[in-house]
Amino acid sequence: MSTNLSNASVNRLPFTARFPVDVWLTGVAFLIPASYLFLHNQTRILVAFMFLGALILIWMRDRTMGIVATFAFLLTLGDIRRILDTVAPASAGLDLMLLVGPLFAVYLAIPLLLRLKVSDTLSKALLALMAIMIVEMFNPRQGSIVVGFSGALFYIIPIFWFWIARNYATDRMMFLLFYRVFLPIGILDGLLGVAQAYIGFFPWEKAWALKLGSQYIYTAGHLRSFGFSTGASEFASTLLIASVCVMAAIFAGRRTYVLLLPILIAASILASSRGLIVKLLFASAMIWAVRSKGGRNWLPRLIFALVLGFGLTMYSASQAGGDDTGTTTKKSTTAEIATQHVTKGLANPLEAKSSTAGVHWQIFVGGIVKGFTYPIGTGIGAVTLGAGKFTTGGATTGSSEVDISDAFITMGFVGGFLYLFIIYKVFRLAFLYVRKGSLIMSLAYVGCLAALFGGWLALGQYSTAPFVWFCIGSLVRKSSSLDAPGLAQPLSSQRL
Repeated sequence: MSTNLSNASVNRLPFTARFPVDVWLTGVAFLIPASYLFLHNQTRILVAFMFLGALILIWMRDRTMGIVATFAFLLTLGDIRRILDTVAPASAGLDLMLLVGPLFAVYLAIPLLLRLKVSDTLSKALLALMAIMIVEMFNPRQGSIVVGFSGALFYIIPIFWFWIARNYATDRMMFLLFYRVFLPIGILDGLLGVAQAYIGFFPWEKAWALKLGSQYIYTAGHLRSFGFSTGASEFASTLLIASVCVMAAIFAGRRTYVLLLPILIAASILASSRGLIVKLLFASAMIWAVRSKGGRNWLPRLIFALVLGFGLTMYSASQAGGDDTGTTTKKSTTAEIATQHVTKGLANPLEAKSSTAGVHWQIFVGGIVKGFTYPIGTGIGAVTLGAGKFTTGGATTGSSEVDISDAFITMGFVGGFLYLFIIYKVFRLAFLYVRKGSLIMSLAYVGCLAALFGGWLALGQYSTAPFVWFCIGSLVRKSSSLDAPGLAQPLSSQRL
């Protein structure tokens, strides 16, 4: 009875209350340039413009659904671009579809930054880091100023999501992002990745992969799985976040989530990313370590879990590796190639022939050293995808594949140490939330931050980096509530 009365009351509301005038005016305003683009056959620009307009309209109607829709768009952006490319091929240079998410972030964040007031240490540190990044946009060592602005797409824009979450993230919004967006899309991504490895690719997927080249190719005739994502690395990160959500739910007492693990583990192996497996083990060990005693004395438990987990993984990989000749026949399937690549690397992590761990470590250390060799840095565009597109004189230094060492390369040792301090403060906030907040959500936070450690910024992933900084911003927002008298217990017992 009360529901019917409620619906009747809503129906009696004035039209402008049920459908705000500003939403309608914004929609009408978007029709004018959209009509121009349609008449002038600018299909790709028109589609990008329509997605941006739709996200803004959803946000104006419901902030939570606006954020949810944005991340769902970013997670499926790869397939959206590939399908669109069949009717409106992207020209050389920057694809405007890649700017939809950043422009939406700018639309939300700039008004917040203009009236910003901060008192917490983490927010102040991030403001200082953003100031350094803005200066580094103009560093001549990276080449053209265009490279600096393209670097801002991977460095500054993701941090905008911190400020958005700091002002707007709610518990419901975060739960929806973790368990109603990233987990379901991660499962679908995994199923598509398995199908790509065993069955093959849709025509638009194969055409796109061959067009982009080396990042999608194992060897002649074999392509990496990439799901809905923009690339294989982002596909791996999506699987990683979805797996962390499942592990957090299991350790929080939601045992039925274990049924989802086989799909994600199979997809992770077929993604042929040894780093994905290592990161998932580390995140699972971290979740287990902080699960008991509110995270106190977590370090000994973490070390124990890592030793046990990596020991069992190396043994299992050595038994599954089979013939270690390293040869691949023409008859080998893509699934076999992917599995061999993973098992051989995990079975012999210190052997140069089977694993690249030693090479990655050398690159990481070299990046730290460059922060002292070039104290003013090389510019935030030097290690990003933009450098490869817009640099003509070879000014780019290349990414070290870890954001910590990249921070030293791009911003010198001052920016590098400031970034390390920010990471320290973030984990402190996450551990505070474990002790006082919702168990399933706090474990998901810790797991994601641990799993993506070293990849929070600038590695060319259009959904992962914004999500990480959105999580960090929401932690800052939560910390003020957790510190308020009398609020810790209700948050801890909250049903999500």
